[in-house]
Formats: sequence, structure tokens, C-alpha cells
Amino acid sequence: MASEEVVTPNISGLSGLNVTASTSEQGEETIRTDNGDVLKINDSHRKRANRLFAWMRERYPDLNQKLVISVGGPSGSGKSEIGALMTALYQQAGVPALLVPCDNYPIRAPKYNDAHRRELFDTQGKEALAAYLGSEDEILFSRLGEISRDFLDGKEVVQLRKINMQTCEITESIPTDVANVKVLVFEGTWSCRIPGLSESVFLATDFKKTAEHRAKRARVEIQDDANRRFIEEYVLPFEQVTLEKIRDEIATLWLSYEDDGTARLVERR
Repeated sequence: MASEEVVTPNISGLSGLNVTASTSEQGEETIRTDNGDVLKINDSHRKRANRLFAWMRERYPDLNQKLVISVGGPSGSGKSEIGALMTALYQQAGVPALLVPCDNYPIRAPKYNDAHRRELFDTQGKEALAAYLGSEDEILFSRLGEISRDFLDGKEVVQLRKINMQTCEITESIPTDVANVKVLVFEGTWSCRIPGLSESVFLATDFKKTAEHRAKRARVEIQDDANRRFIEEYVLPFEQVTLEKIRDEIATLWLSYEDDGTARLVERR
């Protein structure tokens, strides 16, 4: 296996990320994206991204081979950060890569999706909410699958989508040049369900850690106590149950950050 040296790539040049970044005394980097999201990158993200990147380079040594990778897992597990770092590590190694954040592919913009979840729960109960989470009624898997398919089929342009997390404005079609791209990185809670993946990475973490990281990124779109409690008491636990099934049935790799400060990767073939 490759060296355990941790490389810290510059992610500010990635498409969709701007340079309004800051670094804390503890080495945590804050990156603001062009859709109003916030990334909080720390050593656990850097170590996991480096561990995954080393494995991918060993598994797929042909730099001309097209790859489609998903980084999925619970809300707050570090998908956005590790997806961005993975994309930047490929770029830094001279391999053109494109990051596709799946937060742009819910059918409804965040605050409207949260309201719909609550309406389902209030009118139809827990089972309806649980069935909705991560389903085709919530996520545009057809659009994500089309991007993956067009990329692998050699199309020079794919159509991406963007949701502004603050204004909820949706841009349905953004032509994006992928003529020279070799690696497509999807990151999102349910990204393991996208068809046509070369590798499906699941970020294994405990519920407490995901809640803490989610809180640091202020991922609750409707900032009131009632909605926060609803998400923490119902949405996240239901999400966790469904994701554990996906982890066991679909994911090809499990990636975790251990208490001793090391990144652990488990193959699931």
C-alpha cells in the first residue's frame, strides 16, 4: 500500500468552489461554495481522502481509464469535504477530475424539501417519511445516472444542475465540458445509488459524530428549534437505518476514521 504521508491539496481551484476560505488555529479549513454551502475540512477528512486516493491509484493505475466514484454516507459524515479533497488529489496528480455535489439534485430545494418531509410525517406517519428519504420521489437519480452515462459514453459536455442553498433558486441545466475529464466524483448522502459507479464509497461513522459535524456546517436549512428537533429525532435516525442497508448491499468500500487518528478502508466485494 502507498505511503501514509498526508497530502493537503489546494481545493480552491475546483469548479463550484470559490476562494473565500479561512483556516483556524486547529488547522480546520472553511471553504464556501458557489451554491451557498460551507465545507469544514479537518485532519480526519484529509487522512481519509489520502487513504482512499492511495487505494484508488493502486487499484486503477491506468490514468487514462475513466472512473466514476461516489462518496456517500450519513449527513455530517464528511462527504462534501472528502469528495472535494479526492477531486483535488486527482487534479494535483495531473488527472483531470470533476466534482458533482448531489445536494443539487433533490427534486425540491432544501427548505421546501424539509417542509415536504414534515408534511408527510404529520399526515401519513413515520413509515411514509422513512420511505420517502433517499427515494426517487426525493432525489433525481435519473439525472445523476444520465451524467454518469454521458461521461462514460464519451460525450464532451454533460448537463449539471445547481441549487442555491440560501435562496433556493434552481438552475436546471448548466453545460459542463468533460472532454478531458478522467474521474467523476459524486458526493452525497444517497450517491451510492447512482448507476454506473466504478467504486461506491461509504463513510462509516457514528451518529454522534455526524450530528456534531452537521451542526458545525449549519446544515439545518430552516433554523428554528422545532425543525431542528424534527430532523434530529426523526429524519436522521430513519436516514441512518436506510443507509445501513445501502452500506451492506451496495457500497464497495467502507472508509472510517478511527479513535487512534488513522483512516481505515475495508473492501466489500
